Amino acid sequence: MQNMGIWLKFMSFILLSSKYCLLILKIFFTIPILLFRTRMMVFLFVSSFIWPIL
Repeated sequence: MQNMGIWLKFMSFILLSSKYCLLILKIFFTIPILLFRTRMMVFLFVSSFIWPIL
């Protein structure tokens, strides 16, 4: 039974760490997408100002 408790702790630790890993991955992937999106928005904004001048 002692072995079972250790196994449960190990499993819960794995689940927790995987949850945090997923969160970190999500943040890691979201930030470049947001940066790219804002860059595109800025580009469109600037081009909409520059386009009439050209």
